[in-house]
Amino acid sequence: MARTWSAVLARLGVPTGDGRIIAPGALTSRELPLPLMWQRASGDGHSGAVTVGAIETLMIDNENGMVTGTGRFLDVRGSSEAQAQTEAGVTGPSVAIFDDIDIVEVQKLIEAGVIG
Repeated sequence: MARTWSAVLARLGVPTGDGRIIAPGALTSRELPLPLMWQRASGDGHSGAVTVGAIETLMIDNENGMVTGTGRFLDVRGSSEAQAQTEAGVTGPSVAIFDDIDIVEVQKLIEAGVIG
């Protein structure tokens, strides 16, 4: 039987580890379920990440500034290791927000005053 998980995936209005801030009201989601991905070693962005589970519910609470989700781990390679790291508190979520946007290009537009 698949193990389930629940977690805070992001905090709105609070800087992330790399300095990004997701404004309340600015976040939407694609249709569920979504892949729960895990990355064994740190790399550029989410390079090398593999799917180890499914995100089956997603709640974006703009008033309280929390994005939470629930789902299940799949019986696939890497899943047991991802579960162990999560349970030990050494692995946490990293939300892929701009999969289809070039971050460098967005930064240039902000610096040029084209977008705020």
